[in-house]
Amino acid sequence: MVSVRLFAAYRDAAGRAELTRSAVGPDGRPLTVGALWAELVGDHPALSKLPPAAAVNAVLARFEHVLAPGDEVAYLPPVSGG
Repeated sequence: MVSVRLFAAYRDAAGRAELTRSAVGPDGRPLTVGALWAELVGDHPALSKLPPAAAVNAVLARFEHVLAPGDEVAYLPPVSGG
């Protein structure tokens, strides 16, 4: 299992700040950060409106990063400012 943390608009879209998901996909292979995001978007389509940045265990990670059981994945929405 992996812990998933959602912030700001993503938290609002999913209706919660934290989720727990399997670290393994339906094919039995470990999920990547991107595959996990695709699962979340499938469950909560409103998440697809803004592409996220991701962190695994508090370190920025690419969507190709392979997840391991016990990882904490955080999806961070784009930030704007002026």
